[in-house]
Amino acid sequence: SYLAARAMSGAADHGEIVRPRVDDDPLFGWVRGGRAGLPPRIGSVPNHFVVRSDAGPEEVVAAAEAAFYDAWRQVYQAVWDRYLRPVRELGNQTERIWRRQVEGFWEVTWVAGEGGSHGLLARRKHWRTHRLPEEPGDKCTVMPDFQELSGHVRGAGGRAAQQRFWDELRGRVGTVELRDDESLCAIAFIKRFFAKIGKQTIGGELDVDNWPSTLYVGAVPWLREVRDSAAAEAKEYVTALSGVAIDGTIRRRVPLAEFAGGEPSEFFRLDANYYHPGFLASERLAPLRGDGGDRARAELVDLLRKVNGSVGSAAPVYYAFLLADGDRLGEQVARAGGDAGKVSAALSAFGREVDGIVRKYHGVTVYAGGDDVLAMLPVPDALRCADELARAYAAAFQKAIGQEATLSAAVVFAHVRMPVGGALAHARDLLERVAKDGNGRDSLAVAVLK
Repeated sequence: SYLAARAMSGAADHGEIVRPRVDDDPLFGWVRGGRAGLPPRIGSVPNHFVVRSDAGPEEVVAAAEAAFYDAWRQVYQAVWDRYLRPVRELGNQTERIWRRQVEGFWEVTWVAGEGGSHGLLARRKHWRTHRLPEEPGDKCTVMPDFQELSGHVRGAGGRAAQQRFWDELRGRVGTVELRDDESLCAIAFIKRFFAKIGKQTIGGELDVDNWPSTLYVGAVPWLREVRDSAAAEAKEYVTALSGVAIDGTIRRRVPLAEFAGGEPSEFFRLDANYYHPGFLASERLAPLRGDGGDRARAELVDLLRKVNGSVGSAAPVYYAFLLADGDRLGEQVARAGGDAGKVSAALSAFGREVDGIVRKYHGVTVYAGGDDVLAMLPVPDALRCADELARAYAAAFQKAIGQEATLSAAVVFAHVRMPVGGALAHARDLLERVAKDGNGRDSLAVAVLK
């Protein structure tokens, strides 16, 4: 979203952004204002936009692309300098792999038309002209189409060298941030670490402690019970854990504001793996300091089960992804007499309400831009949140332009051990294939991923 805002800002120097409406958008305003102060917490700028300009299309596109790639270069160069440069000599052509991946990843497409561009961009996207470079060697454990960064090949006798590369990097960033079984490509590594050095990557500090994991979001109902009825047991557990905890186990701040006053505060700042006895029993999922042997781990498991006994339940192992999207925006524009600005005004009004609605249901907004919403929620609250978002969307269009409008949504209840990428892909498929195409829109589709 930040990269899109930078591209949009470049284009805005040569014309007027007519869709989406960004006059009041906090992220676009932050970028246009020279990135002064803290950046917004939520992504709000979509990855496509429309510019009205008297300049030549190539001039507008050149400005947008230049701004986009300048921003991307600043991000990847800062991550390289901070994390990868010190260990590159342990790799096999690590810098070459990095350059190939960061310089060949993004695709930028554009169209120009007289009096509008309805449908042109969608048609242009069917014309596939962007090909990613060939990726040899062992693959990234998060994005398996890309080579991992050490460059060593396990099957060719490089297992020890590959392990040495990632162990050295792991020692610099911590095992909480980079697990023993992970080896990443450039794109996955940037996604993982750019926010930790936000001042260098995007020009503004990002509070990564203010972002809960999927496990933490799923645990919210249980955490409320702990706060209300098991504070003494939680204190006993977290005190024992503190004696053997590695760096990163206890965060600097609570990820969700509703637990800011919870006591003991350290309990509500824990990495969420440490809320689950099954995870706590695993050295890989819940690492402890060297002096935290099997006996200490077993004692911690007993103390956590004592917390569960006082609450009457264990922390939930499911959370919800909510993905929502407005229906038939092109038809809305046509019904508004081709005035995309009116539709953008309605979308902006809806976007301003999204985070408040998601927070009301104890969730976290990941993205809210245009007609798209992505949020994480505790299981008991997700369906009610989807309903209220749909009502807010309809109300925003009715108030702004007097038109009926509908929203479709997908809610996926995912087990905490499911890969997030798979859960998101399932939510997108559910939204498009079931809620929209199968049910005829104005629909909520739900799935459970065990």
